[in-house]
Amino acid sequence: MAVERKMASQVYFLPWKKIKEFPEWIKTTGAFKHIQAREFVALKIHFGEEGNTGFINPEFVRPIVKYIKDRTGFPFLTDASTIYVGKRADAYHHLSIADKHGFNIKN
Repeated sequence: MAVERKMASQVYFLPWKKIKEFPEWIKTTGAFKHIQAREFVALKIHFGEEGNTGFINPEFVRPIVKYIKDRTGFPFLTDASTIYVGKRADAYHHLSIADKHGFNIKN
């Protein structure tokens, strides 16, 4: 009979009043210590729907991207397409929404 083992999850928390410390805080968590040089690192992001603001602010993603780059990793953002009709149903329009919401290679 197999024994089920549960792994403990590591949870990180930064109080909102300390949000300006976020870039330095990322380094102290050790959450990205496993990233190797020249490794591709996917960051699953919800780019948001057209006309909606229910997505992470790109300003919070930038320090993570920078930290991965500083470790000589190759970060890239990814999101899941939708099966319903809308702007996130195909790659072209999905990327256009991402760009409109501030998720682009320029920033």
